[in-house]
Amino acid sequence: MKNKLKLPLIVFTILFCNAASYVKAAPVNFIVEGTLDYVDDELSGTFTIGDLFHLEYTVDSTAVDATPDDPNKAFYVNAITSLSITVGDYYSATSTGQSLISVYNDDPYMADSYRISIPAESMIGDNVDGCYLSNQGPLLSFGDSGGNAFSDDSLIPYTLDDSNYYGYMGLTFPLYWVCRHQRKHLDF
Repeated sequence: MKNKLKLPLIVFTILFCNAASYVKAAPVNFIVEGTLDYVDDELSGTFTIGDLFHLEYTVDSTAVDATPDDPNKAFYVNAITSLSITVGDYYSATSTGQSLISVYNDDPYMADSYRISIPAESMIGDNVDGCYLSNQGPLLSFGDSGGNAFSDDSLIPYTLDDSNYYGYMGLTFPLYWVCRHQRKHLDF
């Protein structure tokens, strides 16, 4: 099965009040799908390499960069309005709490990268083999080490160059990477 990082699968909803040009928050939906290519031994009773995963999240496209003076780095705090993860047809987790989207464009250390981090207390999901869902790194990370993927540090990277592109989605429990998807040259 060919794994795909479907970014951006964008659906804009712009609402107008009366005849005025007042625009409310425009939600943008992203979908990331693939198969698990790593499962820690301690969690193999629940997850299996090859299980399908589906990550879906919605961002408020009007979110403002918390670091507007830095053209190479942007932090969008709590821009995610909803997020859900399913693995196979037997596990799911959701979040509507705190979030951080970090976007780097031509950064000397990060090159071009996009990361979503969700604190453990904002995620709701079942325990697996006695382990609690937690956050020990970005839930989603993708980018281009050559610095060619993004043209700026926008919340929604409209221009993507897939050369040397990599990405992963990681669902973490204490001390264990549960699911990880990593490929070079992801297909869009």
